[in-house]
Formats: sequence, C-alpha cells, structure tokens
Amino acid sequence: MTTETISVELGRTRLTIPVYGDPEKTLQLVARVNEQLTAIEKSASRIDTQTFALMTALHFAAEADRERQGREADSRDLIKLLETLSTTLRALLTKIQSQS
Repeated sequence: MTTETISVELGRTRLTIPVYGDPEKTLQLVARVNEQLTAIEKSASRIDTQTFALMTALHFAAEADRERQGREADSRDLIKLLETLSTTLRALLTKIQSQS
C-alpha cells in the first residue's frame, strides 16, 4: 500500500510529506508549524535555522504534553463522577429493594 503524499512549503523549504488524516488537515498542520516557526524567527536576534526548527518541535511537543495531561485529568474526573453515580445508584437500588 502506497502512502499518500502532498507537496508543501515548510519553513521556506519545499517538501513532499505524508498526508496526515486528509490533505486539508495536513495543510492546516503545515500552516501551524509555519506560523510557530515565523514567530520564533521574529523573536531571535540571529538566523539559526536548526535552532528555529528545534524550538518549533519543542513548542509542539510541549503543547501535545499539555493536551495529554488535560485529557488524563478529565479522565480522572470522569472516573470519580462515575464512581459517585454508581454509589448513588446502588444506594437507591438497595433502598427500593428494602421497601418491597
């Protein structure tokens, strides 16, 4: 099976990259990377493409980690709520059964 690819300009370099999800999603991701790369370049006092690329990669790794931590916290909260609901339902069921 052949992986679908798309030609893009990433950091002023023309690349053929794999499609992530679909072509439109891939172009959105490329735009986000280019925006972050441009922001880092503007804040730098000297041109260092490798450092810019590494800082951009670090930015997205940190963003992904924050999102992962948020999902984990949401999952923990959901588990607590489900446990509370389960306890309440058991108590109600016990009460109903004792009234019968």
